[in-house]
Amino acid sequence: MSSADFQIFAADPREAADPSSYQTDPGIVTPAAGPTEYESEWNESAVYAPEAAYSEAAVYSEAGTSPQVEQEHEAEGPETAEWELFSQFAAASAAGAFPSGLVLATTTGAIGKDEEHWDPSGVNLPLYRTGPEVHAQKLSANFTVGELIRSGQHRADPARISVELVRALQAIRDRLGLPIGISSGYRSWAYNVALYKSRNQTPTQSRHCSGQAADISAPGKTGMDLAKLAIETLGDGIGVGIADGYAHVDVRGSWSRWTYYTGTKDTAAKAEIDAFLAKWRASGGRPSSGHGTPATGGSWVPRPQGPPAAVPSTASGKPQPRTTSFLNTAWARYACVDKDMVDLQVLSTRTPVNPLTVDAWTALAQALRSTGYEAKGTWSYTCRLIANSTQRSLHSFGIALDIDPSENPHLMNTVGPVRFSAAPTRAGRSADVAAGRADTVFTPQQIAAVEAIRTVDGLRVFAWGGRWTSSHDSMHFQIDLTPDELSRGIAPPTR
Repeated sequence: MSSADFQIFAADPREAADPSSYQTDPGIVTPAAGPTEYESEWNESAVYAPEAAYSEAAVYSEAGTSPQVEQEHEAEGPETAEWELFSQFAAASAAGAFPSGLVLATTTGAIGKDEEHWDPSGVNLPLYRTGPEVHAQKLSANFTVGELIRSGQHRADPARISVELVRALQAIRDRLGLPIGISSGYRSWAYNVALYKSRNQTPTQSRHCSGQAADISAPGKTGMDLAKLAIETLGDGIGVGIADGYAHVDVRGSWSRWTYYTGTKDTAAKAEIDAFLAKWRASGGRPSSGHGTPATGGSWVPRPQGPPAAVPSTASGKPQPRTTSFLNTAWARYACVDKDMVDLQVLSTRTPVNPLTVDAWTALAQALRSTGYEAKGTWSYTCRLIANSTQRSLHSFGIALDIDPSENPHLMNTVGPVRFSAAPTRAGRSADVAAGRADTVFTPQQIAAVEAIRTVDGLRVFAWGGRWTSSHDSMHFQIDLTPDELSRGIAPPTR
């Protein structure tokens, strides 16, 4: 697609995309922790089903301030209750529900490398239908669709809009108490290329193309004022670009800064924002607006305005009915924060895990070894989305573990309880799995040993993918607790 296909409005210097000093945006990185054909989640929000299925689980969605209730009826089968449930929560996450409650229709587009809507950062947000009929609709209290899809005089249809970005902009606006103007929001890759070519410049891999960035201005405020305000409001999990009368703000999840200046002015502005950030971190490094949750050393993530609704949990052995949506929210502070993961030997393999889960994975390994299971390969953390979804896999938080995928396969569209092999040896059980006579080489006793692991106050620690009712993912184990619940400690094994 050539620049002739676009009208280029370059009179306003705020329309300049990120300069050459802009750091290359990191994409989602998938470490080589295991063979990709064995990545397990098709639908991680499938119902975890013990012998007696629970009926309700209150969870908090990004869509608003009140809890949503998931109706989970085991008898309805894999293509009704579980898949519809997954769709509802996918629509209520980054895939569609904005702070106002608005849900935009998604569409398709050319998203391949260097195509019109290519996302060079690999964030993979959906494309929304953003024609004139939705321009006036509100994404939050003070921002409309039309504002977030414009770049100068050009408005995009379709377009990407990050829910996190909308929350961030609203948080800044609430703290400032003044109107905020957006001169550039989403910018398609094709428009980005055309814009740069019109200036004889090389296109940058801009976060605007991911729907994660906005260039903002406010009455009486300089770009430096706005950059500092963004830090105070959101923390240091953002990117900021500083100009005289505006600031670029993006929600990339890690700190980056640049200016639109040159020479001594560029040096001085960077020194000023660096000093401000250092002072902010020294003072405790917490966003002061109440709209975000900081991560140690890094990322700001939006959170619901209020605590997650309580979900049933008991000390009697009945598992907590937790969904992927709930756990994504509970563990959001660790989403794809590679540097915070720690290496741990889990059975046969060293793998990165969430630092809060070390005792839990150690207990799992002890439980399996005590019942005679010898693993050939394990892996936990990898930053990725669930297959065919816009929702993060629980592996992205370091709270899921896959064990021996070739012998504990993920079987889609399976109904009924998981089939265990009755063979007395590992080789026999493996042959049963290969022949389709069994779903896993684990024995019932080995799974029972893992499911018996409890916190000191009696909460079950692990959920097993072999219990899902829309599929059997028998390689997959996940932490089924919030960080606070897990931090209470793992109870010693009973003898």
